[in-house]
Amino acid sequence: MRAHLFKSSDYRAMPWKNGAGLTTQLAIEPEEATLDSGFHWRLSMADMRMDGPFSAFPDYQRTILLLKGKGVDLDFNGNGRKRLATPLEPFHFPGEWHATAELLDGPCRDFNVITRKGFTQQVSILRPEPRAVVPASPTLLLFCVHGKASVTPAGKVLGHHDLLRLDDAGVLEIGSEAPDTVLIAIAIAPES
Repeated sequence: MRAHLFKSSDYRAMPWKNGAGLTTQLAIEPEEATLDSGFHWRLSMADMRMDGPFSAFPDYQRTILLLKGKGVDLDFNGNGRKRLATPLEPFHFPGEWHATAELLDGPCRDFNVITRKGFTQQVSILRPEPRAVVPASPTLLLFCVHGKASVTPAGKVLGHHDLLRLDDAGVLEIGSEAPDTVLIAIAIAPES
């Protein structure tokens, strides 16, 4: 098992692909990849301060979760609508869908998982009080939204907004004594 713990100081602030806002890139694979060169997967947090279009990511799959704020209405230009108003409720959609966002009541922050076609992603919410068990995955990413969690057998402790990347990890046990601890777990694997 390989483990790498990312702290807020490791993240990269950058403009959205369409230039209409700012995002914080938490991790990207391969590490030297850019939005222009293409990537296998990417995790980010975006601050939405005004209504407007989302960036399009053809040939990718996206999952978005509300982290902070009252939420947003998403219009997928002929592919339906989605109100994103419940925190930490994953919503999955194709990256080529053109989305326009309308804020419900002021700015909000979302969490994004984007994977290239050819990879699968499974996004789940963990509330490990006192513990949670996570199945094995080729790549597992754990993002600590609130609280503090310990990951066994990786021997790592995650605090607020830390991200732990685990490659070739077996079954993991995540523990916490804080009742408000919440993590986003992202399992990524090549399609077979």
